[in-house]
Amino acid sequence: AGSPSTEVHRALEQEDWVRLEALEEKVGSDRLHAKLIREWASDSEVFSRAGLGAWAELSFEIQHENELLVGSMDRVVQLGSDRWLLVDFKVPPGAKPAALLHSLYPNQLQLYLWALEQLEPRVKGSLLGKIVEFSPDGVQEVEVTRRTGEPERMIRRALQAYREIVEGKSGAPKPGKRCRYCEFAMTCDASPLSQKIDESADL
Repeated sequence: AGSPSTEVHRALEQEDWVRLEALEEKVGSDRLHAKLIREWASDSEVFSRAGLGAWAELSFEIQHENELLVGSMDRVVQLGSDRWLLVDFKVPPGAKPAALLHSLYPNQLQLYLWALEQLEPRVKGSLLGKIVEFSPDGVQEVEVTRRTGEPERMIRRALQAYREIVEGKSGAPKPGKRCRYCEFAMTCDASPLSQKIDESADL
């Protein structure tokens, strides 16, 4: 068994609501509400049966600048001939305001939107991203639109850092406001729990 977040992802991938209910019994309703998630799924376009197709945990490999980029998208839904939805699930221990969700998680979703456009060029111009947060307080959806040029810039920065590390340079953490919500905050030397961080830093 994995973390609550991992287990929720597995249950949603298989649309296994019994597994989700069992997880709630294990971790407690103060951490997860299976009924709220199931009710949301029954009404949401994310799990709509009216669409043209849906792909859960869609893994990808993309060749870019002589490097292989790999990842996995939580869910991709084709809602119509010219309407696509890419969903990223989040399972934090507590609910966050929509504005905070939008500022905490956009980079990952921007990269996924870019990746899907590389895999399926016909989605360009008809693709919408959505962050779906499952917390003890319920389910929250935040829409994210593709920012032209931003994923490419992030990839260039990441590849540069990767190549420097391969060449022997030590990787350095870049603490910022998102550190407070990182699962490694208790063990990372750069954690805001041990030092003051730059609130304006954009990881």
